[in-house]
Amino acid sequence: MPRAPWALVAWATVVAGVCAVLAAYWDQRPAGSLFHIFAFAAVASVPYQPPLGQAMLTAVLVVAFSVFVGMSSRVLPSRRAPFHWPEREPLPAGRWRLIRLEAMWYVIAAGVAGVLATLLGPVLGIGHSYWAMVAAVVPLVGHSTRYRVNRGLQRIIGTFLGLGVLAVVLWLDPPLWAVVVLIALLQFLAEMYIARQYVLAQMVVTPLALLSTVLASAGAAAEAGVPGLGVDRGGLIYDRAVETVIGAVVGMVCVLYPWAWRKWVRRSPDPARELP
Repeated sequence: MPRAPWALVAWATVVAGVCAVLAAYWDQRPAGSLFHIFAFAAVASVPYQPPLGQAMLTAVLVVAFSVFVGMSSRVLPSRRAPFHWPEREPLPAGRWRLIRLEAMWYVIAAGVAGVLATLLGPVLGIGHSYWAMVAAVVPLVGHSTRYRVNRGLQRIIGTFLGLGVLAVVLWLDPPLWAVVVLIALLQFLAEMYIARQYVLAQMVVTPLALLSTVLASAGAAAEAGVPGLGVDRGGLIYDRAVETVIGAVVGMVCVLYPWAWRKWVRRSPDPARELP
């Protein structure tokens, strides 16, 4: 897996575009390639990589367990229903154009944010460029320009609130088993709020993601015989704050640029809805 900064940015940008196309074609929810970017880049950036076989086995077992939990209600006869594969309807005319446009903006937003974060890294003292890439694609999901810009602003506000929660947790310095329990609780809260209130969701998603990073780094560091958690806690909080701002601003610019082009160059009567 690529761990050099520029290789990570390049490959994560490819993932952003390809997975945006696949997610749109398969009509996946949540839309876009945010989670694909995060999953790829987070794994690729772990400083102490575990054996590939162990990592793949763990991933398969976790996915299988999640599917089992999701289908566990079928144990009750009253909850069962005949299973059938849904028929795939042909894409309507113009749909492929929309998919390509959406994927293009995912590539632009993720790529520009990653490049900026990497270039500014030595100046600002940051080192997690993929966090900027993830934040950059957040505003690209939504049904209107105003909604998308609001998502970008809420990403920043929610992240800063979540970093406050994380700072308290790290100050308490809980044992690793308590971190695991806390991650499970935060995951539950994230699922409760993610579709209802994005600021509150980010307030729990931020410590959830970073505690997972701390936990993964601690396990990998222990496996490699490196003492400690293997991460700089203060640097982790600082990086997340700065790179979230970089990424969210890039994403909002990517949202506002087509709107401004349609409004002031093409003189569109409905610039928020008309396609380029």
